[in-house]
Amino acid sequence: TAVISTMVFLIVKLFRRLVFKKTTHLRHLKTWLMVNFFLYIPRVNRLLLANFKCQTYDTSRLMLDPTVACWDRDHALWQTLSWIGIGVFSVGGPLLLYLILRRYEHRQLLGTYRVLRTYGFLFAGFEPDFYYFECVYMFRKLCFEFVMTMPGMTSENEEILGRINSSSVAFVASVFFALHMACQPYDNRDYFILDHIETASLRAILVTAFLQLWCLNTNEADGILHNTWLREVRNVICTVVILLFHLRFFWLFFYGIARRRIQSCISACRGRDFSHGIVKFVPDGLQLHNLNGKEEMLLKTLVSEIFDLHMQAKRKIAYDQWSGSLQMLCLEARRQHIENELLALDKVGNTLRSWREISRKLFHGSRVGLIFERIFDRMESAYGLVSKSGSYENSKKQKDKELEDLKIFCADSLNKILNKEFRVDELQDSMLSLGKSICNNKRIGGLGENMKVEDETMSQALEFYVGPLDMDEHVAIAIQERANIKEVTELRKEVDERQTECADLRRLLGQYRAQRKQGLGTDEERPVDDPRAERLEELEVQLKKSMEALSEAQEERDKTQAEVYRLQGDLDKEGDLKQEAKGVMEEQQSKIHSLEEQLRKLQQHRISCWSCHTKLPEDAQYCYTCGKALHDEL
Repeated sequence: TAVISTMVFLIVKLFRRLVFKKTTHLRHLKTWLMVNFFLYIPRVNRLLLANFKCQTYDTSRLMLDPTVACWDRDHALWQTLSWIGIGVFSVGGPLLLYLILRRYEHRQLLGTYRVLRTYGFLFAGFEPDFYYFECVYMFRKLCFEFVMTMPGMTSENEEILGRINSSSVAFVASVFFALHMACQPYDNRDYFILDHIETASLRAILVTAFLQLWCLNTNEADGILHNTWLREVRNVICTVVILLFHLRFFWLFFYGIARRRIQSCISACRGRDFSHGIVKFVPDGLQLHNLNGKEEMLLKTLVSEIFDLHMQAKRKIAYDQWSGSLQMLCLEARRQHIENELLALDKVGNTLRSWREISRKLFHGSRVGLIFERIFDRMESAYGLVSKSGSYENSKKQKDKELEDLKIFCADSLNKILNKEFRVDELQDSMLSLGKSICNNKRIGGLGENMKVEDETMSQALEFYVGPLDMDEHVAIAIQERANIKEVTELRKEVDERQTECADLRRLLGQYRAQRKQGLGTDEERPVDDPRAERLEELEVQLKKSMEALSEAQEERDKTQAEVYRLQGDLDKEGDLKQEAKGVMEEQQSKIHSLEEQLRKLQQHRISCWSCHTKLPEDAQYCYTCGKALHDEL
């Protein structure tokens, strides 16, 4: 295949050079050869391992050709060639691809356009830290094939052979299942759907292997041997369990492909939209509303990925850069949302333009290309006469203008997306499209109408904690207290606004009723049906709710303040105990120091016995060990 592909490539390259005066880049051949290798490597593995499949008849014979006796001289030669092929193709091919990707990763070129065009299909869909996992999966295919044809792992008894194969497959599947659960190598698009599909696939393999092994081991049980119906019940239950696990895999696969269409169909059947949590972009951050468990997990993973990108790109985490990444994320999500709306507005026109672009790339200005281009131009002009109605044209111009305004990361573009709502999966898609470029912008302050631009000293004083909060209790209490004070202040401001609006409406309603009474009689004769009265009632209800929320927030603040006082007392007691323990430790250290000094002085003024060399005090006259006199000898 490689030789034929190379020959075809050279012929096409020569033809393009002679006819169209165009050159064909070598990267097309590289990509084609790698795709062929990726597709044919399972078939190559099976052909190489076929020399190890032996079955015992009169003697051990090769299953591919029973005329060949296993383990003789000729068969040993073919097995040696198979081992060489496995080392070169089955193991060496994935290893070579891993080394190529690792080389580009170390040079930080893995995300460039040139590398993506050639090697992108190998690491697309994986996390940046696990770009090489497609090579691991190639090796996994070899392992599954190898354990089924392992040399010497055969038997004449089919039941024993089934046990060997099932236990081998279960072992390999368990190892790679543990590796997958530890790494979770796929990216987090569509709420971790790729990792869920891979997990479901490995679980289905594990359940199938273990249940088959259990059935083979229980065939000799007394109940199974003497009761045929019990064997049938066992087989039916195992078959149903295996089918359920495989159906779950296929459901996740098709749900991941058409998730949004399935959700739209469910919404149409239920008569209401599919409920999603909302992330709202506000001047001072992001507001979260009604996030479920999956959305919370995806948002936490998204935040951790942004931190990882900052650590990889900048080797530090600055508050203004991290906040700028969040702002850039929301801006990109809004851009993609508008682009999707434009595509939905003009599906036919976009299809015609894409076909025309494909024909232009294929034929490169030849006669056939010009004919196709004229056909598509006429089709597009005919479609434009039909589709360019007033509402469509106005909405398209409006979307184009909005998209043009959001192309640059600046305060004006961020002000245009204030109070916009996003889904968590939209933010994740924006994260995948931006990549490391999300770390290139700093936070823009002063968003909104009533926001004041923060000075540099204020922005530098802000801190951000990531992971477990590694700070003392004073800082944690201060942060919680500031949050409660801010919430209470906002609620009080909202209540004041509602009270002012209610007072204005009461005043206007009183004036209106007085005019009606003077001109048309009393209110009992002509009932007043004023929309402002209804508005007043609505505001009074909202005011009541706001007052209740304010009281609840005030109670929460009082509880927090009491907790602050309690924790402050505990901290003071703990500080006193620490001071007392510190004094005791200093006293003990001084005693130890004095004892060490006395011991040092004693050791300096000691003498040794001339006979047994025992250490003795300076004023000793006799040796305590041997009894020899000291001063006479000295």
